[in-house]
Amino acid sequence: IIMQQFNTHQSPSHNVLFAVCHLMRNVSHSVLHSHLSQLMPIMIESFTSSVQSLQISILSLFQVLLEHNAQCVTPYIESVVPVLLQLAYCKESDKVRANAVQCLLYIAKLEYNELHTVTRMVTRGLLRALDDEQKNVRTLAVQCRNKWFL
Repeated sequence: IIMQQFNTHQSPSHNVLFAVCHLMRNVSHSVLHSHLSQLMPIMIESFTSSVQSLQISILSLFQVLLEHNAQCVTPYIESVVPVLLQLAYCKESDKVRANAVQCLLYIAKLEYNELHTVTRMVTRGLLRALDDEQKNVRTLAVQCRNKWFL
């Protein structure tokens, strides 16, 4: 029902995105991986939401997915990476910035042939994160950028 609600609206409400996010948290990873093609548009929509708690929730879920199987993001790499780079500069929340950089760090574990199209974008995009006001974000940005260079 919620997926139908999401698919019928051009711009779903934050409540629908929250509901899907919380449902995804309680589903096994194998089920999430098998339905990732349907869930990825919802996740990207949640990334671009203006509600910080939704962004943090979906980034945490995305981290767990990437930690267990980074390959799951391979078909969506060119749409996910720019959004994560944009979140790495979220001025309102250091948690959003840190979680976005952490997701990029997990993505960097993929093979080079899967990342070569976005490598330059990430290494250049993380330059501003190296000067972040929060030490943990700067540290993650250094680790992430080094990993993407290798």
